[in-house]
This record gives sequence, structure tokens and C-alpha cells, in this order.
Amino acid sequence: MRVPELCNSSEPAYILDLPEPFYKNIGSVQGWGKCKVWLYAEDGSYEGPFKGDVPDVGQSIRHRVVQIALG
Repeated sequence: MRVPELCNSSEPAYILDLPEPFYKNIGSVQGWGKCKVWLYAEDGSYEGPFKGDVPDVGQSIRHRVVQIALG
């Protein structure tokens, strides 16, 4: 997923709705440069920010993610 500008924020700046097949199916994330990644569930709860390469986001959010935020 790409955003129009470089990430340089401590808060989510871009929120992206996940399409199939990623909807509720995120196992890992990788933020590039200064980008941090937040994973949001349908109920508004979230995990993050994640920085760099995270090979396992954990069972508590893995099958609940409906949006990804970058900042």
C-alpha cells in the first residue's frame, strides 16, 4: 500500500480500508523509512504503531484487521 507523501508523523496520517484478500487476514507488516503502521479492527480497537519489519502481528489482531493506518 502506498501513500502520496513520505511518512513523518507520530500519529496515523493515512487510513486505508483493506480489500479482499487482506480483509481480516494480516499476519505481518513492514513500514519503510520513517513510516509506522497501525492495524484497526471493526470495533475501533487497534494495535501499533509497528515500526520496521514485523513478521508476526500477533493472534489478538491478525484476523480482525479491516483498516491499516500509516503515519
